[in-house]
Amino acid sequence: MNAKITALHSIELQTPDLAAACKFYQNVWGLEEVAGAEGVHYFRGTGPHHHILTLRGGPEPAVVAVNLLAADVASIDQLQQSLGSTLNQDIATPTEINRPGGGYGFAFKDIAQRNIQIMAEVQEHGQTADIKGRPRKLSHAIFNSDESEPSSKFYQDELGFKLTDFTKGLDFLRCDTTHHSIGITRSGGSTLNHVAFLMPEWDSVMRGAGRMKAAGFELEWGIGRHGPGDNIFAYFVGPDGMAIEFTAEVEEIEDDHQVRGIEDWLWLSERHEQWGLAGPPSDNLKKAFKFMPFTEALPG
Repeated sequence: MNAKITALHSIELQTPDLAAACKFYQNVWGLEEVAGAEGVHYFRGTGPHHHILTLRGGPEPAVVAVNLLAADVASIDQLQQSLGSTLNQDIATPTEINRPGGGYGFAFKDIAQRNIQIMAEVQEHGQTADIKGRPRKLSHAIFNSDESEPSSKFYQDELGFKLTDFTKGLDFLRCDTTHHSIGITRSGGSTLNHVAFLMPEWDSVMRGAGRMKAAGFELEWGIGRHGPGDNIFAYFVGPDGMAIEFTAEVEEIEDDHQVRGIEDWLWLSERHEQWGLAGPPSDNLKKAFKFMPFTEALPG
């Protein structure tokens, strides 16, 4: 068996103002709270994942973990053993996850000390109909890295991701047919660059952006259509200074896909995106792209 990651599942964040963050992600961003107790709250999109965002109180904004799915329990066990050998660290034995959504898995720090949790057999929702203006799921998480090549190689060699495209500033990695679920930048330290939430279509991106505007949040980049990924985007800076994105219409990759490199995307330096309407990211967003650290402790 060749164990590998099958999907990006969710992200867990630490926030100093838990009440304000919960209110934002439910009332403004468009998620639904499905569980919450003792200072930890879980939010779902309209897709099958039990939750796609976890918020917990803490002294400062930080990422507690980015959560990935594997196919089954056997894959979890195999990945834990192989990662322990590759990373030369004592990775905790996989266990039943005693939190809402359940499952089986383990957490570890990757080659750049980012907090990653791999899970299987997490509960799913039966009602998964799209709701206009609300996110389905996480689309992708982009990691910063001052040493991008080792990080990109780690996710490919150890977790089964494939390189879809690369630009002067970013490697795009996929774990299924979607253009990318993880990206690795070429600067910014071991921080989170941004996380994107998938909308059903372009109209929902517009509706989400309008909801943000009505709540007093500036559109920091967009609305536009990216080159790599071909996706429509609208970027904002959330209440804790985190870069967040609504996206839709992400490119689906065929089996015969040929990796596109720097020369294929040189036009981005002049137009920034396909339509030529969005211009560059705001200074506020550029700052947010470099901001969000990972906690020292793994999720417990």
